[in-house]
Amino acid sequence: KKRRGKNGDIQGPSKRRKSLAKSATRFDNNHLKEDPSQVWCNQGWPPIVSDDKDFHRKFVQCDNCDVFYHYGCVGIEKGDPRLQPVGLFLCPPCAGTNDAHQPHNCGRSDCGQTDTNDDEFFVERIIGRRPRLESSGHLWLIKWDGYHVKDATWSTDEDIGDAGNLIEEFENAARRQKLSLRTQQAVLLKEAVDGGWMP
Repeated sequence: KKRRGKNGDIQGPSKRRKSLAKSATRFDNNHLKEDPSQVWCNQGWPPIVSDDKDFHRKFVQCDNCDVFYHYGCVGIEKGDPRLQPVGLFLCPPCAGTNDAHQPHNCGRSDCGQTDTNDDEFFVERIIGRRPRLESSGHLWLIKWDGYHVKDATWSTDEDIGDAGNLIEEFENAARRQKLSLRTQQAVLLKEAVDGGWMP
């Protein structure tokens, strides 16, 4: 989704974090057996969670029916084990059936967030990092799902939200490419350099 910065400016695409089967938010039914608090998947919808509007508006895609759900509509909280890139995420309807199919909108009928905007985008992956000049931390070069590398944009930590998994994937890719992750250097993956980005 396109994120709005603290000053209200649109910061560029920020696509859903199933980062599409690539870094999917996943959950498997074996987890239900191990954690009885998650049994709601077999018993209907959890309560809608919306105390962190930015986080809970992110999407997760069911690995069975491919329907998209807001994190808050399926009860996903920060630190939720279903946000790890292992297992299988099944939405509440798929716990017993496989007949829902509504891509790119939240599949929950009583979601209440009817403002799915055409200016919402999904993060595919992070392909670069550089130090922030005005404060500590980094700017991240975001490759947007469905867009060419040349359309990537630099975003702050705040603008991309809960990006721990994305950052970890980027750092692992940088290490595989034998790139230094020293904090005072720009780091661009080969994909970014091949797409025309320069440090």
